[in-house]
Parts: sequence; C-alpha cells; structure tokens
Amino acid sequence: MRMRVAMAVLAVAAFAVPAAWTGEDKPKESAGGFAGMIAGKVLSKDGGKLVVEVTGVEKTWKHNKMENPGSLVGREVVILPSKKAKNVARLAEMLKPGDTESFDVRQDGKLMVWLELTGPQRERVGDGEKKR
Repeated sequence: MRMRVAMAVLAVAAFAVPAAWTGEDKPKESAGGFAGMIAGKVLSKDGGKLVVEVTGVEKTWKHNKMENPGSLVGREVVILPSKKAKNVARLAEMLKPGDTESFDVRQDGKLMVWLELTGPQRERVGDGEKKR
C-alpha cells in the first residue's frame, strides 16, 4: 500500500513541475501561440516533417499570442506542411538539409504548421494555387 501511495505522489509531482531546470537562469519561452513568418535553416527531414533552426522572426500576424517571438531565434522547431496547401508539401520535398527558407507558420501543439507559400516560393514549385 505504501508503495502505491509513494508512486502516486511521484506521478502527481512529475505533472506539477512545469519544466525541468536546464541550467539556464530563465527557461526559454514556449512557442505557444506563435503565428507569423520565420526564417530558418533546414537541419533534417523525417518523412514530411522538417527540423529547422530558427534564424529570424520576419513578421508576426495579428492573431499571434506569443509575447516574445524573438525568443524563437536559435531554437530548433519541427515544421509540418499543412494538409490544406499541397504546394507547401511539394516545396518541403524539394528542400535539403542546409537550405535556408522562410516559413509562414502557426504553432499547433508541439509542432509548427507551414500554412502557405510566399510568391517566390509558389513560382519555384510552379504553383497554380492563389494566395488566400
């Protein structure tokens, strides 16, 4: 019985601690609520997902909820092409590790969703899709 109580206390404690200490004075802000354009370098590809190092925040959209979008710079994010924009997936397939690109993204849980292409990106994939 005591073992069960101890395990329950440990489980509750694990959920009660919001983040593990990483050695930094202040934890980096979560990407929660981010919506905008980021610049980044493709580090790797896994299936349809891209792992990207954010090199800059180019714009934020009015529905952005992240207080400090600049805190994304230097972080690695996972970007998943939107299922609604087939040409985004086409460009994602063309990218290789080491490529730099701009991404119109919104945060969705732990992932960033790549929403649409810029004009020059649409030209690169031979896109017939109109910008929303």
